[in-house]
Amino acid sequence: MVSPVNEELTESYLREVLADFEVCARRALERMLRAPTRCPRDFRYLAEAPTIPLTCGIRTGNGLFEAALFLEVDRRDYAGLLPGVKIDGEILDTIGEIANVMAGSFLGQRSFKKHFGPMLPTPPVFSFQGSSLGKASCIQGVIVIGSAKLSAGFMVHSIQRDELI
Repeated sequence: MVSPVNEELTESYLREVLADFEVCARRALERMLRAPTRCPRDFRYLAEAPTIPLTCGIRTGNGLFEAALFLEVDRRDYAGLLPGVKIDGEILDTIGEIANVMAGSFLGQRSFKKHFGPMLPTPPVFSFQGSSLGKASCIQGVIVIGSAKLSAGFMVHSIQRDELI
């Protein structure tokens, strides 16, 4: 059973699952879009999650942690992501499905559950206004597929006991 943790342990846990997150994110893209991916640089840990121009987010959590997976795609990259698809709604639907697969795969990893416990994802939500969990640690990376660049990340913070009361 996962026990309450402080932010230092949260950082340690995120660093330990970073490679699994990258694999889950890349596999989701490769399987759904049937194309290879590459990362221009390694995924990385950030002490504070950035405020991002969120395209798609999936929130999750349990009694100890609040978290969110995000997948950001610049509108200029839509055509490179899904060549021939001109309707933004269809592109956003595909981005939401990719985020669902990423979240389900990552949240199901043994390494993830060992540190953070079981979590169930919400349906994807879309925003172009920016989003953040406030003071949250984050793992993030850029994935290139075809001519499109996507930013995938997972942010999490431990819920303090006084937040539960």
